[in-house]
Amino acid sequence: PFKELRLISKYEDHYELRTLRNKEISKWVVFYAIYKYMEKLEEKNFIPFSNLLNAVNSPGRIFRLSEDTLISYLIDFQKDSQNAFIFDETAGMKQLIKVKDVKKNLLKLIEKAIN
Repeated sequence: PFKELRLISKYEDHYELRTLRNKEISKWVVFYAIYKYMEKLEEKNFIPFSNLLNAVNSPGRIFRLSEDTLISYLIDFQKDSQNAFIFDETAGMKQLIKVKDVKKNLLKLIEKAIN
């Protein structure tokens, strides 16, 4: 999948990973990854932005998203989830907050968009 997503390239005798600086991956794929990542956490109602960007198995790390690109996806996620998830930047603390449970509706919407 990394090759198809153009996240990895072969240069002579080695491979290089690149960071996505634009929204090159479907927002629905990223939304799905964020939602599934949050489901696996002990605290499922919020997640610090730094964890979404850099933690092991996080969407930001898997898709090699730049900080600005992830922020752009999170702003779209808030809008497309009808504010069920809110990207908050209060007092310098960036985090994604789950305001209400929308599992069935959101997953159907994401799966429909992906297929």
